[in-house]
Amino acid sequence: MQFLPETWERFGDGDPQDVDAAARAAAAYLCSADRDVTAGSGWWDGVLAYNRSVDYAQRVWAAADRYASTAA
Repeated sequence: MQFLPETWERFGDGDPQDVDAAARAAAAYLCSADRDVTAGSGWWDGVLAYNRSVDYAQRVWAAADRYASTAA
């Protein structure tokens, strides 16, 4: 995961190279601004907040969908 230093200062806790700390920071960032990421629109808005590229968000969505389908 990648974080700008300013983003890590706000959402991170610990070492940004630690995958668990990075996952917690990503979750905090996606859920910020009172986004409900249990709903598709909230999840989409959270990803777009991270990177305003629709192409990027579509690739993230597809990767999450592939991951979810193999985890089931």
